[in-house]
Amino acid sequence: MRGRSVLTFVFLGITGLLAACGLQSQTESLSVTINGLPGSVAGAVTITGSGGYSKVVTSTTTLKVDAGTYTVAVASVSDGGTIVPAHYDGTASKTTVTLAPGGTGSTVVTYAKADGTGAVWVPMARPADPANPSGLRPIMKGFLNDTLAGGGFPGADVTLSGAPPDTTYTFFHEAAAFDGSGNVWVSDLDGYIKKYAPSSLAADGEPQPIQTIDASAFGGVFGLAFDAQGDLWAAFHLGIQIVMYSASQLATGADVSQPALILTTVSNTVAQPAGLAFDANGGLWVANSDPNVSTIVRFPPSLLTAPPNNVQETRNAVPDVTIGADSSPSLVRPFGLAFDTSGNLWVADHENGNVLRYNAAQLAQDGTPAPAMTLTTIPSTYGATVTPTGIAFDHSGDLWLTVPDATKLIRFSAPGNLSGTTSVAPDLELGVGTMDAGLLAFDPPPGGHNISTP
Repeated sequence: MRGRSVLTFVFLGITGLLAACGLQSQTESLSVTINGLPGSVAGAVTITGSGGYSKVVTSTTTLKVDAGTYTVAVASVSDGGTIVPAHYDGTASKTTVTLAPGGTGSTVVTYAKADGTGAVWVPMARPADPANPSGLRPIMKGFLNDTLAGGGFPGADVTLSGAPPDTTYTFFHEAAAFDGSGNVWVSDLDGYIKKYAPSSLAADGEPQPIQTIDASAFGGVFGLAFDAQGDLWAAFHLGIQIVMYSASQLATGADVSQPALILTTVSNTVAQPAGLAFDANGGLWVANSDPNVSTIVRFPPSLLTAPPNNVQETRNAVPDVTIGADSSPSLVRPFGLAFDTSGNLWVADHENGNVLRYNAAQLAQDGTPAPAMTLTTIPSTYGATVTPTGIAFDHSGDLWLTVPDATKLIRFSAPGNLSGTTSVAPDLELGVGTMDAGLLAFDPPPGGHNISTP
């Protein structure tokens, strides 16, 4: 009996010591169920709580924890698509769970694909049926990551269509740009910019815009781009103006008729603005597609701030850098612009049918530098009159181009390895149907939706 008492004392002593050290057996359980993700995609659910506990849960599991209150935080995840990944957003049935001693608790996290993500979107033009010009017309087509990887002549995964109000409505869609909430803004040559909700991008349909900018007084809209503050910039191809609709204007959700800022130019510096692109320092680059004076110009950030209270302001905008001139035969009617991750500027040289690369060092001052790289593949492959318009980089750093006259979307992998004047075959091409400009956009853009649009 005495020996048994000693053993009991020792056992109780060890148990007390473990409890004092926080090492006692955890008898409470927290069940975390994760639904809605493809099998290859891990969730990202962080459980934090009692005693500094923190654990990231990636799949359905049951955790052994101490009694106390636990917080459930759900992060968005990506499916890892190498061209353009789809994003999944999740919600938890319970964001806090309290466990009594010896008790159990649970939360269910449900993920769903963020509509529109995991695709490249190409604005379209011209009637689907030329014999019925007042019928439905494609606004934009979306091609998912797996479709893009397959090549060939696939049908679009999603086609958005619209019916013009009358037969005179041209409905030539030129550019698309995504804001920070995943809404897509689409420009057309009638002078309208229309915003479509992400839910409109989930399946074929005839979506109604949730916000419209009536810019018809300025002429047809060509290029679109968001700056880091969430302001939307538009290039009016024939109106010889570049305008800005401020983030606070767009945040109201109401239709907009007047821009906050109008940039006018001097001496026809930019006579036919087309593609737009922002550099890493916030400078706005504009492709001037005037065939008489083809240039690419940069407007400094100091010119690009929104006026107080959105009281419309017109600024005489003189670029601080101008690349090319009519004495430069290597640049004729540039359209699309895109920066790579090294700060080099890539140009769809529309009239010549080539793709040009200007290295970052060449962009620092005025001049007529020879491009560091000239890609001559398009005219040599598809015909002398076939030209590129849209240009963009995907999430792997590969270069995509829209070639409207060939009704194709083509890809060049590892374009940074190209130099000099060269002609290499695209490693992937898709037949995408009739388009006009087709200034394409990836959703999400490489680097994510890194703008602050509400």
